[in-house]
Amino acid sequence: MKDDIDFAALYNALGLTADCSIATLKQAYRRRVRDLHPDLPGATGSVEQLQRLNRLYTAALDFERRHGRLPGAPRAPSVRRGAPLAAAMATPAATVSPSHLDAPQADPEIMSASRPWLRYVLVLGLSGIVLFWLAPRHEAEPVLHTAASIQPSGAHAAVDPTFELGTDRTTVRRLQGAPFNDDDALWSYGPSWIEFRCGKVSNWYSSPLHPLRARKASPDAGDVDASAARQQAQPRC
Repeated sequence: MKDDIDFAALYNALGLTADCSIATLKQAYRRRVRDLHPDLPGATGSVEQLQRLNRLYTAALDFERRHGRLPGAPRAPSVRRGAPLAAAMATPAATVSPSHLDAPQADPEIMSASRPWLRYVLVLGLSGIVLFWLAPRHEAEPVLHTAASIQPSGAHAAVDPTFELGTDRTTVRRLQGAPFNDDDALWSYGPSWIEFRCGKVSNWYSSPLHPLRARKASPDAGDVDASAARQQAQPRC
């Protein structure tokens, strides 16, 4: 008898006899695989032993599917012609198995043991999903538009009022507010100041610490001289 169909060796390896049920055979086969599988901890067998056991187990299932009994098991008594129906029903149900259940199928435990990397992939995938949902969300902060930051555009844009050389005190007070001092000739606004001659602006300095409502930090020297000459030429000055 060839090694591939030595069913006695299969029963010896599983600790069974030929008259065992198909369910008992499958259960014993799973236990034996766990003992022999090299990928499982505590395994005592080898790859060759596991392969031989698989060949014998598959051949036994195929034999049972074709003959309705395991190899070496006694044949079921045949029903004689004219025998009562009860005699035919007395055949043990354990020997009749649906063919779709007895076809050699890969055991789930064996498949999971032979592919340990699949468990690692599932663990890594679940860890990535958890980290994604726990990661802080960096959302763009809303931009608050105040009235001062909203500037009209186009031909109807409003011009910010400013003072210039020759502007009178009333207009400067309306634009800039009351000065920090009471001097009529020189108004101070902290580090910034505005100089008046004949009641009109003749010079100024706008500090970045307290900017004035002027178009530039200070007027040009030529413009200051021209403005002073005009103001001195007025009869009331």
